[in-house]
Amino acid sequence: MEESLNRILDSKILFLLVLILSIGYLYGNIRIGYNIYDEGIVVYGANRILKGDIPYRDFWTMYAPGQFYAIALLFKLFGTNLFVTRIYSATINLLIVLLVYFTVKKVSGHRLAILAFILSTLWMGGWGLFHSSPTPAGTFWSLFSIFFVVDFLCNRNYSSLFTGGIVTGITAIFRHDIGGYTFISSSIVLILYVYLRISNRGIRETFNLWVRYLVGTIVGFVPFGLYLLSKVPIKDLIFDLIVFPAKIFPRVRDLPYPPFDFSFYSFLFYFPIIIYMIVGIFILLNLSRWKDLNGREWSVVLFWILGVFFFNQARVRSDVPHLLPTIIPAIMLLPSFYSSKLSSIWEGDYFIKVFTLFISFLLTLSLYRNALRSFAVTVYILPVVFGTILILANYIYANLSNISIRSVLKLSFQVLSVILCFFIVFSFVKKELKDLPFWVFVSFSKPGLVPSQLDRSRGIYVFENQEYFLSTAIKFIQANTKPDELIFVGNSRHDKIFVNDVMFYFLSERHSATKYHELHPGLANTEEVQREIIDELKRNNVKFIVLWSGAENVNEPNESAISSGVTVIDDFIKMNYVPIMYFGPYKILQKLTVGDVG
Repeated sequence: MEESLNRILDSKILFLLVLILSIGYLYGNIRIGYNIYDEGIVVYGANRILKGDIPYRDFWTMYAPGQFYAIALLFKLFGTNLFVTRIYSATINLLIVLLVYFTVKKVSGHRLAILAFILSTLWMGGWGLFHSSPTPAGTFWSLFSIFFVVDFLCNRNYSSLFTGGIVTGITAIFRHDIGGYTFISSSIVLILYVYLRISNRGIRETFNLWVRYLVGTIVGFVPFGLYLLSKVPIKDLIFDLIVFPAKIFPRVRDLPYPPFDFSFYSFLFYFPIIIYMIVGIFILLNLSRWKDLNGREWSVVLFWILGVFFFNQARVRSDVPHLLPTIIPAIMLLPSFYSSKLSSIWEGDYFIKVFTLFISFLLTLSLYRNALRSFAVTVYILPVVFGTILILANYIYANLSNISIRSVLKLSFQVLSVILCFFIVFSFVKKELKDLPFWVFVSFSKPGLVPSQLDRSRGIYVFENQEYFLSTAIKFIQANTKPDELIFVGNSRHDKIFVNDVMFYFLSERHSATKYHELHPGLANTEEVQREIIDELKRNNVKFIVLWSGAENVNEPNESAISSGVTVIDDFIKMNYVPIMYFGPYKILQKLTVGDVG
């Protein structure tokens, strides 16, 4: 039985089967719905670049520019359509899980890499409607860089230092914070590893090898950085990319970390904490023999440092999407630590191995539960989840069988492990899957979906009547404005802002009259920015304004729920524009006179 299982786990057919099912899972839900804010920010920003605008100079954003330019290129090549970005997003997700597999394979071998492959696929496939986000793209480039660093650590391939540096520089172009964390984490591990394991001449040789990585990073980042510096005032770059994310964003977007409870949803938030705490303790316990650690053990240290840095994003805004950068290194740590000598500091280390397997067992169920509750089509992943649970249960039992203690005590451990696994699965079925309809598990599509009627979202499906008010408002704007005529899409009030409908610009094929198409709390509800918007409305003689009230009553536990008391732009609109049409949450206003507004 055990030999047959080993042959299956080692076979290439298993990898191909998991890969095929993963492709179906990752691409299966790319046609469902769209996000008017997060997705709208990126696709409309890319649309503005096609018009000739430059980020930070011509439109405000706190994101690094890479994703805007990548999607603008796709629009240029394949047409300006949401479906193009969905193919791109799903491909990035697929590349992430493949990088997880190939990186962990270098550290722990094929079998455990398959486990990391499955767990990361479950996470990326349940990503929901967070399409086009620069976070997965930044995570992909970071993992690509880490792949080369691990190649150096495990195989002493010196050319990988320079290549890994180049990719780290590219990472910063897509997400400057992720790029910075990747550079710092890799530098710490490379310097310690080279100094303790390779260097014969001390600090000088260590520095010379690290410089290869540094030069690669400079080569990957500086050309695009110089381009931006030549186009954008330095003060705008510093404020948009550093000051606002560091000082203002945490105040207006902070979500407190969810309190722990005994649920699979809560486990997703505490899984990385558990892993980082355990691995961190064992890294400290191995402190006296760091010089004896090989490249595979140093790779585990790299995953740990990287994940701890990435946890900073989840700490500020603690929701499932923002866990991505930190949960991927945690998933890579799980099998890597299991097979590492770091977990073998004393005899009879099976307890920590069994605990690691239990964590994998819980994580599989938690990720599957998360996917079932989202818009993901999960029929592709059902056999993978079922098989993973059986294999993990078998490994848990096998590791318990290897424990060298008295037979009665060993039998008790085995019985308790079987009971615990049964209890977890029973709890999952009884509580987490309660009231879910059967089609959620076996359907290749979601019921109630109809094709979108808007040109730029052709190929996307929305729920019936979901698009009714939006499409009628867009058709009115298109019928009453010229293609090159500028509009302003605001909120029903601007002293208190949660999000705004950025996607309206993209889907209506009309451009924003202002630099601030994204109305971010802490920015667009300040007097300085509102007066800047008013100046642009006057200068561009805007005829139509669209006000959206869809998020007016949303209140998060942060400063976005508090009125700034600034009503400058609302007062201006009331004085110069009159409502002419109402479409659900959309109100269309037209300027009062034929002449200039003001």
